[in-house]
Amino acid sequence: MSIITSLIAKHPDVVLCEYSDFTGNFKQITRIILQRLKPNCKYSIDYDKYKLFYINENKITYLCLTEDISSSTAFSFLEDLKKKILKTYKNEELLNFKADELNGFTDELKSLMVYYLIWFDLTCLRKFIYFILIYFYLI
Repeated sequence: MSIITSLIAKHPDVVLCEYSDFTGNFKQITRIILQRLKPNCKYSIDYDKYKLFYINENKITYLCLTEDISSSTAFSFLEDLKKKILKTYKNEELLNFKADELNGFTDELKSLMVYYLIWFDLTCLRKFIYFILIYFYLI
């Protein structure tokens, strides 16, 4: 289970900031997909064994490429990312930034990704413990 990469971009394909802990051609994949996104919607795309989720609102795209993450978790991550950036910048300001001009926000991307990975792992652990408790209770 992982969020492989996440980014914030403006329409159509200008990446303002992004973060990934993984190596591979994920950057190229996201650039190709960015050019084909539907405007003003929330959507997911299957790509090989990965799933790409995005929210596009007011010409700004919040995107993550994932492996084995539920849609609800991925969209919660993107909504939180959107809230975080919009607390700091207005939408009009984001539209005026140039490529990679928001690299100072990369640490925020990273910390949010880590938070969601830990949260997901703890949720799975709680479900497992709950299952074990029920199992032993029924025996």
